[in-house]
Amino acid sequence: MSDKMRGRLYGLLTDYYSKKYREDYFQDAVMRRFYRKLYFEIFRNLGTIEKAIGRFTEFRPAPEQMAALVMGAAQLLYMNDVPDYAAVNESVNLVGKNKRGFINAILRKVIANRDEILAGSVERDNFPAWLAERWRKRYGNTAAEKMMAAYNQAPPLYALNTDDLSVAEVEEYDEEAENLYYMDKASAMVPTLAGRFDPASVLDCCAAPGGKTLILGKTYPEAVVFAVEINPKRFEVLEENVERFGLENVQPVNNDIMKLEGDEAFDLILLDAPCTAIGTMRKHPEIRWIRTERQIREKASVQRRMLIKTGALLAKKGRLIYSVCTTEPEETTEIVGAFLAEYPNFRAVKPACPDEFIRGDYFVSDPSKSNCDGFFAAVLEKK
Repeated sequence: MSDKMRGRLYGLLTDYYSKKYREDYFQDAVMRRFYRKLYFEIFRNLGTIEKAIGRFTEFRPAPEQMAALVMGAAQLLYMNDVPDYAAVNESVNLVGKNKRGFINAILRKVIANRDEILAGSVERDNFPAWLAERWRKRYGNTAAEKMMAAYNQAPPLYALNTDDLSVAEVEEYDEEAENLYYMDKASAMVPTLAGRFDPASVLDCCAAPGGKTLILGKTYPEAVVFAVEINPKRFEVLEENVERFGLENVQPVNNDIMKLEGDEAFDLILLDAPCTAIGTMRKHPEIRWIRTERQIREKASVQRRMLIKTGALLAKKGRLIYSVCTTEPEETTEIVGAFLAEYPNFRAVKPACPDEFIRGDYFVSDPSKSNCDGFFAAVLEKK
């Protein structure tokens, strides 16, 4: 590993064990594929890795030591292309001289017990206890195990063909393919869930980075699509994608949808609401370790207010697509159920999608059944 990239990953893990959470997918690394693999293996198997380290320590190591141990153990257990001596030496050199003997000794024990450690690993080890228990209560033991197994697999790479809006699995990123946009298959279905529809005006809320905006713009070429994004940096990405794909009927707007004015102004609204993103754990495995049940409730409060606001902006006979990349009830069925109970002038209509994604009145993609990220969406029509 290069010193710069090794130090960057070490710093990220040190911050993690200091409860300062951030992400880094090493897109700018010369050895991007290697660093991304190591990053993902660490967080997909963090429970097993920590459990292994814990077998050989009598105390919880300090964040700097724990970061070095995790980096080393992840390579020893899950990176077959890294020689043992290199994994140990690089990890030892990350810490001060007075701690190098300790790091070396622990990692040597991991090597000696590697087969036993891997054989004893179970799926629930690699999920926080609160989330594993939540799924066990909701789905039952067998289904919960299948769910965890699915979420702990590396996801396929899907590419949207921007010419015909078809989605296909591809082997790797093709940076020279100008007509491809990479997004999950379930995510790409969401903008078209309203079915056969002829809106004159469309509101795309929380639109960045612009994948769903692209689909809306191409699906409804006669409509004006207002793509709203509050975050300035994300808005720049949205603008770049609108320009890149020549979406002349899309108007990017850098604003807060909660501050938009006007009543019943849009025929179609896509509210891809901020959420815990628990459904994207296959491609973002660190999410499981930094989310809490409290955050689920906090996001639900925001989602509820946004749904009420966008509902007021929807024209009569119009349709509103509420979507989130999670399947936790507080952010999905409970949000929509409470909204429909409070606003009887709305009704849920069947989403336009393959039957395998229909659960009652809603769109649901289950990673253990569909090989897609975990998505939920409801199509609400204003009477």
